Amino acid sequence: QDIQHDIQQRVLKNMSYDGLNPNHINFALTTIYNESIREAFSRVIQYLVPQHSSLEAILNSFCSKSSLEKVFLFDIHTKIYIATDLSPASSQRYHFACKTIDVLEDMTNLCAQYAPDGDDDRLLQRINVTLEGFDSVFIFQVTPNLILFCSGSPQVIRQTSLLDFNASKVAKAIRQILQ
Repeated sequence: QDIQHDIQQRVLKNMSYDGLNPNHINFALTTIYNESIREAFSRVIQYLVPQHSSLEAILNSFCSKSSLEKVFLFDIHTKIYIATDLSPASSQRYHFACKTIDVLEDMTNLCAQYAPDGDDDRLLQRINVTLEGFDSVFIFQVTPNLILFCSGSPQVIRQTSLLDFNASKVAKAIRQILQ
């Protein structure tokens, strides 16, 4: 953390010498040995996506209408979230989401070996996961590359018809925004 502080001070000092505005600079302590680098990239991507405020508003509405605690819009392959609701995103929840997506990918690859040839384009619709001592997880596929990763209490996640209905509406809105 001392090294990070020293780097921050040098960057800010050099920016002020060059007449640049350092007010919009954010720093993140990351490593390639855990998910922190992806979490930092997620924050950068959110600044770069022009529709981010619309996506965030949709996820906020989905989160409140479905009584969910946290919702992420993830790219499955990179495990970078493009948007999230406004509730605070803890690193532990993000790491858990990444590990869950890893398991999901492994299971999909494993099961794909045994699927009949004609079912290759069938998309994953949803998955509910309940672990003892953790929030329950609801995963809904928006596009072949994007998923909604939702966490909430087990009582909320058990309401699959409400979650399916709301998630399908949210997925449709997200697809329209991203076109």
